[in-house]
Amino acid sequence: EWKKLPVLKVGRKVLIKTDILEMFMEANEGRDLRDRGNVKAVTRTAAN
Repeated sequence: EWKKLPVLKVGRKVLIKTDILEMFMEANEGRDLRDRGNVKAVTRTAAN
């Protein structure tokens, strides 16, 4: 687990809030998401 995106785990499912996912995609636009060191982390406090 990379800990780059806040998620809620319910059983085997992983839930991601839409606004958090949009922030993550905007922050990492144009980046190679397969490279862990190249991905910017997004936190819940940044969304508020």
